[in-house]
Amino acid sequence: MQTRSYHGKAGASFCNPPGYLRPVPENTGEDSPVSIKRTTGVDTEIIHVVADVTNTKCITVLNDRPVIGLYVVIKNSVTINLLHHSRIHLNEHATNVLYDPAGKHDIVFPGKGNYEVVIFHFPVTYVHRLMEFYPELRTLQTGIDSARPAVLGEKSRFAVMDIIETINELLQYPQGDDDFRIFLDTRAQEILLRTLRTFKKPVHQYKEFSPEELEKIYQAKQILEENYQDPPNYSELLHRIKWNKKYLNWGFQQIYDTTVYGYLFRFRMQKAKALLEAGKMDVLSVALEVGYKDQSAFTRAFKTFYEYLPSAVKGSRHRK
Repeated sequence: MQTRSYHGKAGASFCNPPGYLRPVPENTGEDSPVSIKRTTGVDTEIIHVVADVTNTKCITVLNDRPVIGLYVVIKNSVTINLLHHSRIHLNEHATNVLYDPAGKHDIVFPGKGNYEVVIFHFPVTYVHRLMEFYPELRTLQTGIDSARPAVLGEKSRFAVMDIIETINELLQYPQGDDDFRIFLDTRAQEILLRTLRTFKKPVHQYKEFSPEELEKIYQAKQILEENYQDPPNYSELLHRIKWNKKYLNWGFQQIYDTTVYGYLFRFRMQKAKALLEAGKMDVLSVALEVGYKDQSAFTRAFKTFYEYLPSAVKGSRHRK
């Protein structure tokens, strides 16, 4: 497994070796801390970029071969300038796929703030394998055939929470483990397939949210997470964020791939599973902890979500 990290300020010489990310500062005379980690699996690789940008900056991604790139923004918005050919706008929790024939493309940070981007690189042969199932990939195939850059779709799509959670699982996996290279390939392919499914939805189903609207969606999410044991009803939630029910539902469907209270249900079940895996609480205690009044209702809900009983969770007390 090949893992290389570079930590320091934009424009520093440590980020200049061929084949690695190279921060390019604006002519402002100011630097910005950038952390870059690039890890190679068997067929794929993952690049994790975290940047505290004080002024508009750019990071150039360099490769020694053509690649299929999957970009996922975990935090804040970024603009990807693909070989100065086309421009992709990615909002927080957004994703897109591109074909890069030259092995060089730029990530442009549009302003001040903290940014976190995860990039996956796949061999171009992946397009050939998936074309039968995802006709949307013909755009990339056209780029491959003409040796020109190509982007999947005119607009980026929201990366649903399942994608974000899988990425977080991948980033937290012990990278010194001998199995990590296979684990990286498996998870990267899973994330790519989930992303491609989002492109099956017509573009007209997507709404462009302003930063203010996105803030309201995230505010509602935070309220639900902080009050998951005794959550507010819909009217109370809308009153607290001062917004419209239609747009809030729309936002949750696009960003989290579920309804507002579907998100709460998922959050509760994931919280419950983590508590059961810790092995310090029995099923009844976990049920009460995540807001259920009795064990039977919790057990039914858990089995509906995971398709197995809470007592079957590894580490759970009173396992069957």
